[in-house]
Amino acid sequence: EKAAFWVFHGTEDAVIPLSDSVVLYERLKGLKRNVRLSVLEDADHTAVEAAALNDAKMWEWLLNQRLDSAAK
Repeated sequence: EKAAFWVFHGTEDAVIPLSDSVVLYERLKGLKRNVRLSVLEDADHTAVEAAALNDAKMWEWLLNQRLDSAAK
């Protein structure tokens, strides 16, 4: 319940359809989860990891996520 999700998906991904990530995002949102979706234009399946890991906003967001038990 407490886990936060940021889903990254490339528009040129030939391995996993973008619609799968959209469905995941919508289902998590429907469960009132902390979720984000970033669609990367012209990125294929292998380019998404590097793009996400080099995204300063993603790291800032990740470091701001806290679990109740971690704050104790």
